[in-house]
Amino acid sequence: RLNGDMEGDDVRCFYTKNADGNGQPVISTIEDGIGTNGSRGICVKSLDREVNGVDDNGNDTYEGQDWDAQFFIRLPQAVPAGTPIKVTFDYMADNDANVDTQSHNEPGQYIHWACAGSPDFTTEWKTWEYVGKVADECDGSEADGGYLKDFHTIAFNLSKNKIATNFYFDNIKIEINYSMRCHLFEL
Repeated sequence: RLNGDMEGDDVRCFYTKNADGNGQPVISTIEDGIGTNGSRGICVKSLDREVNGVDDNGNDTYEGQDWDAQFFIRLPQAVPAGTPIKVTFDYMADNDANVDTQSHNEPGQYIHWACAGSPDFTTEWKTWEYVGKVADECDGSEADGGYLKDFHTIAFNLSKNKIATNFYFDNIKIEINYSMRCHLFEL
């Protein structure tokens, strides 16, 4: 059990990255009173992305990337490609925002797009549930960056909404089904 309910001070499985830093993941801070029902939770902040032009269709273009601010959940061990997985958590944000997820080895070591769906954040607490399998690309081979494509980490791309937003997470649970033997990482 690794503090997925955020009630303790152990945040070793949770990281953030923001584009204004040096690009290295840093340990997230736990803030009191921001979880469900007044409990503790974790708050991750994204930054504004400035308009830097207009595309051929007349739509604004923005500086930076959707993954400039990320929240990472790191599992205590690698999970093989094709393994059934269930991810649940409670979540909300200060602004409505859609967030994409990615599969990573260590935080920042990208492997595959669409790891655990694309949660739609609102200003009310909701529960997210994703049921699927670990992407085939998480096969342990070597990635272009020289690291192994071992699935350890789920990354949430928080800059997709382009405006500064506080994102809140609580009650994180990840269930892994190893050959019909379910293992619960109650983070």
